[in-house]
Amino acid sequence: MKVVIGGLGAALGAALALATVAMAQTPGADAGAPAAAVPGSRCPTFPPEPTLPDGATARNAAAMQAGDAAYQEWGRTVQSILECRRVEATELQAQAQAITAQAQTRVTEYNEAVQRLTAVGQAWQAEAAEYNARGGRSGTRTR
Repeated sequence: MKVVIGGLGAALGAALALATVAMAQTPGADAGAPAAAVPGSRCPTFPPEPTLPDGATARNAAAMQAGDAAYQEWGRTVQSILECRRVEATELQAQAQAITAQAQTRVTEYNEAVQRLTAVGQAWQAEAAEYNARGGRSGTRTR
């Protein structure tokens, strides 16, 4: 009896070999996929800039002092938000590094498994071909 390895075995091996190359080259998202929406910041939004008096036309010191007070208040608010954003960005970068390491590990595991599957499939095809070359007879049978 001959052992038949269907076209699926050969096709699967070829497809997985190509998938290994593709996966190794593109560990991220598909190039044609739309970018994921970026969630909003947990930090407050930046306030609009204050309207400052024109130094060339300001009528008096009180106008300049009011402008300075508006600038100082705005600056403190922006600095506070900047610190919040800096902390948020640092945390997100650490998370991104951890996710990248995890993704690289999964790609490596995937590629190694594909290589094992391909090797075992090729070995099985060779064994079946060897068996079939003997005419499908048992090698242990004696007359």
